[in-house]
Amino acid sequence: MNPATRSAFPGFAWSLSRQKTLAECPRRYAYEYYFSHNGWLADAPEETKRIYRLKKLTSLEMFFGSSLHNVIQNAISNYSKSRKIPRPDDLVQLVRSSLNAAYIDSTRHYGLWFDKPSRYTMFRDVYYGDGLPPDKIEEVRSRIGACAESFPKSKTFREISGGRNVRLMELERFRTLPFADVDVVVVMDIVYRDRDTGRWVVADWKTGKESAEDRTQLALYAMYLQKLYDIPSIRDITIRNEYLATGTWREYKLEPIDIDNTLYVLERSVMEMRRYMEDIDGNVPYELEAFPLTEYTRHCERCNFKELCGR
Repeated sequence: MNPATRSAFPGFAWSLSRQKTLAECPRRYAYEYYFSHNGWLADAPEETKRIYRLKKLTSLEMFFGSSLHNVIQNAISNYSKSRKIPRPDDLVQLVRSSLNAAYIDSTRHYGLWFDKPSRYTMFRDVYYGDGLPPDKIEEVRSRIGACAESFPKSKTFREISGGRNVRLMELERFRTLPFADVDVVVVMDIVYRDRDTGRWVVADWKTGKESAEDRTQLALYAMYLQKLYDIPSIRDITIRNEYLATGTWREYKLEPIDIDNTLYVLERSVMEMRRYMEDIDGNVPYELEAFPLTEYTRHCERCNFKELCGR
């Protein structure tokens, strides 16, 4: 892209993670969604590159969750072609290999990560000099085994592989749902339809604990699904969270009021985000100082950008 026509800031799109970031700390939100933009470019200002590098830091827990999602999606794709049930030991090995490669990146390839932070992995705890805490390593090691054992036994996989007349529709694709004049980011882990009953299922794999936002996330997915496939009623969609670490799941049937409540939350969230925009149409933010630091300093310890704030 010609520097003269390069966009100073990205386009605006709402997501649940974006809302959570703003709620935790407006300053972190500014770094994450505005002032890191273009930091991957060779001729970007050094401060922008620095912010972008910090944005790309990850935690052991987040990287584990991402790795497991990738392994699960590949396992489902392979099953749809070969009808081979994945073995937990194979899933464990794949996730461990990914984690080991990330650890090598973080501890031996600092220079490579510094130059290409989107291609290499850097754990936040390693970057800030503390190293990976042994208790975190042990917790993740335990969760790898538990999740690998739970996945083939999960309600979602059993429905896919149990001889039912099921059609896979989507596997973890980045989508956007238009809402008024805003795009809403939607990344559904898996969508399938029971051809005999006409039932649609949206399922989300969770590697951690239950969260208050889990149902809201799935309600957004159901809204998108209903619009994309022109489903007559929201009641025809089953939404499900699969909590792999505990081998449990929660399943919901939505009512129209659930959608109304979700739309209300979305509208209020967009209004809050726009308070920080100097130019709404261009998604241009106010200066960094307009984004206050969080009052809840407990969030600072696990923030990628803490070196910039001096906390």
